[in-house]
Amino acid sequence: MLTETSSSQNDLITKERIIQTAEQLVAEHGFDRVSLRDITSLAKVNLAAVHYHFDNKEGLVDVLILRYVRPINLERLRLLDRAEAACGDRPVQVEKLIEIYIRPTLDLMSKSQVSASLYLKMVGRCLGEHGYRLPAPLVPVIEQVTTRFAHAMRRSLPDLTEEIIRWRMHFCFGAVVNALLHAESVGRISAGRSGSPTPDVIVGRLIEFCAAGLRAESREVSPVDQAMATDLR
Repeated sequence: MLTETSSSQNDLITKERIIQTAEQLVAEHGFDRVSLRDITSLAKVNLAAVHYHFDNKEGLVDVLILRYVRPINLERLRLLDRAEAACGDRPVQVEKLIEIYIRPTLDLMSKSQVSASLYLKMVGRCLGEHGYRLPAPLVPVIEQVTTRFAHAMRRSLPDLTEEIIRWRMHFCFGAVVNALLHAESVGRISAGRSGSPTPDVIVGRLIEFCAAGLRAESREVSPVDQAMATDLR
């Protein structure tokens, strides 16, 4: 019994070491550029250990994405539920919706055992690199988040079509991912003139930027207006 317990504990320790090593490498280099050999070499384990715990690289990637992305999206849904309940029949303000989308990343970062820099980079990789399929358990959560936020934005921005709102949400999503992955580079390329804002300050700036883009007047002509213009000619 003691031997079985010890073996089980060793398995858990090995599994966690592989995950932590993969986190470190992927955060710095991306999913595609990190091989299983890179991970096993740094973790000081053999390939058999990876196959035992995760089957293959895709299985390990699924674990990483679920570990980082699922809690963030569940928290987004929880906060959106609370905000909509507080507003009643009124739409939730655009800035509040953007904050609800961004804030869980920072809140969960503060509870993480990894460094803030690694955590933000890892989240950025998980959100922004779509070379890998989403883990099956994550798909319904992502679909629910996307649908709920699109509906909430549509209520807050009734003059815009759902199509435009979804594209603008996509642009905002890109800005968030870029900020998570490359915040450190701003200081380097500006020779320090960008200052050293805290994560909270950066979030505030992101909210202002995204809200302005979402609220901008659309210059697109709707299909109905286009048809009317054609008839008049």
